[in-house]
Amino acid sequence: MLHKTLKTITGLYHPFLIHTLIDSHLKSLVLTQYSHETFSDLLRNVITLPSVLLTACKNLSNPSPSSSSSSSSSSSSSSTTLPASVSNYFSIDEMGHEISHNKFAIPSCCIRSPSGEPLILPNLKLKVLIEAIRMVLEIVYDEKFVTFSYGGPV
Repeated sequence: MLHKTLKTITGLYHPFLIHTLIDSHLKSLVLTQYSHETFSDLLRNVITLPSVLLTACKNLSNPSPSSSSSSSSSSSSSSTTLPASVSNYFSIDEMGHEISHNKFAIPSCCIRSPSGEPLILPNLKLKVLIEAIRMVLEIVYDEKFVTFSYGGPV
């Protein structure tokens, strides 16, 4: 049913072809989870979708404020090469499956300081998850979240 919802909203879903989403499609997808004055299961039903995770990858590689709202022509040209470049590091489908089944291991996605100090840096996979969560929360709460800071709104 979720795949049917995504296809209805975005017109982009195909099990073997993943595309990035523009802002209006992502917003529609998030708003479908709103019922009885609350959002339900955004992590499982929105953030874990390959299209949302790929859009987060695109935002990380092109950090302009309107990176997810670019025109469809530039989106389609970059979306054909982006999945291939991301797949060199991890599988977006597998990552979504791990998150939705609560098997995503955050400690394995952190790079520890070689000196043993408590500095922990997220790797690309964790940065993609953080960006996907930020994109969805921006729609739910406020469009003034800073893209380079994960601490809150400006």
